Amino acid sequence: MQFFIESIDTDSVKSSIDASETVVKDINIYAYHNGKLEKAEYFEDVSSFTVSLIKERKYNLYALSNMGRMTPPSLEESMLQTKFSMGSMSYINGGFPMSWSQNEFRVNGSEPRVNIALIRLVSRIRFSLDRSEIENFAVRSIRLCQSAVKVYPFGTDSRAETPSDVGNGDYASSQDLQSINSGGNISFYAYENCQGVLLPGNKSAESKIPSEIPYGSELCTYLEMTASYSGEYEGVPVSADNVVYRFYVGDDNCSDFNVRRNNCVDISLT
Repeated sequence: MQFFIESIDTDSVKSSIDASETVVKDINIYAYHNGKLEKAEYFEDVSSFTVSLIKERKYNLYALSNMGRMTPPSLEESMLQTKFSMGSMSYINGGFPMSWSQNEFRVNGSEPRVNIALIRLVSRIRFSLDRSEIENFAVRSIRLCQSAVKVYPFGTDSRAETPSDVGNGDYASSQDLQSINSGGNISFYAYENCQGVLLPGNKSAESKIPSEIPYGSELCTYLEMTASYSGEYEGVPVSADNVVYRFYVGDDNCSDFNVRRNNCVDISLT
């Protein structure tokens, strides 16, 4: 059975991570039959590759990419529950971790072919700053905090469950800071961390703060920015150094705290 990796949407990459959103450096292929592992193969040449399986037998297929050689569990149930410790995003080298699966695949035909549509295990957070109403405002640093350091490649709605599951994440490079201070936008990356809708009914972005979150605030991923400001207010000179802004990441800016894989979140400071 021959496997082919489908094309992946392209996008430029910034931030501290030296990786491409589209590159596939290696891939693990696992085939389970009746809940048990029947085949595990690892390939570094990913242009196309072949895995030998029994004709007319049904398989559940899984793939992991850009994670090096990974030894799978013997039982499929364990594969679905396996959480991989990824560590800091700085360990990513060249390509983002990705996964794929297909259930009840039956081998038939003389030259069976499987197209693999890999899904990135990271979310992209795009940050922009509207400077039209702001003068003498300089961003000093931006970084993701409480980012997930573990991930379920084949689970759904993965979430950090203990403080050991989160840590300091991606951060703005000097080039990023120059870009954001010049009116551009920049991107950050985080592993999936779906904490859910913790503030149902909230309509104010100003209330999406730790003191309002009923539980789990120490596990929710947020973007932290420090900046300085100088100017005048009613003729009086005003200045401030190291002003700290924090923005919780989620599907909206009021109630949701889900950081989803292969998704893009836009945060804009105006």
